Amino acid sequence: GNTGIDALHLALKSGSGEEQPVERPPTVRFRLLMTMHRRESWGDAIAAACRAACAVVERNPDVEIVFATHLNPLVQAEAERAFTGVERIRLVPALDYASFARLLSSADVVLSDSGGIHEEALSLGKPLLLLRDVTEWPGALATGAVRLVGTAEERVVAESEAVLDSLRSGDPWPRHDDPLADGHAAERLVADLAARLVADGAA
Repeated sequence: GNTGIDALHLALKSGSGEEQPVERPPTVRFRLLMTMHRRESWGDAIAAACRAACAVVERNPDVEIVFATHLNPLVQAEAERAFTGVERIRLVPALDYASFARLLSSADVVLSDSGGIHEEALSLGKPLLLLRDVTEWPGALATGAVRLVGTAEERVVAESEAVLDSLRSGDPWPRHDDPLADGHAAERLVADLAARLVADGAA
């Protein structure tokens, strides 16, 4: 199982979190959630992906991008340089997990280089464009719900618009039903451990 997915669903059910939900403006039809933080993304990769984000909102007036910043000051500085004053791109501060889970749940599309968001977006059925050149989880790509797009500006714009066009036309995004990432892994672990303890006691 995957206890990380248990935590995601528990956070969403609890309604807890330090930050209030990020409200969607009435003119916005689609929300893209964007995060970047990995070391290999620092510098040119983040800059290129941020330029692509600016192009996407400029070309698609029904779209907003919410960039969830990271605690790393290098990432924060790059995002502020790219996005300050750009219409329909909002920077939100680094969030506690429950607040981020709500933000992720509110998104229509996710752009991220995060390994954990691979799993979380997949569990919630969110289209994920992976801003990396490689992934340690090829099974995610096999589902069709996660696309490996890199950080080249033109590619990120093209892939983002392809997903948006698909959503506008009503085409269903591939869903991935993983019985071991259903939010009940901890329950199975407890039951298994209890059964082993009982068996050991009987022996």
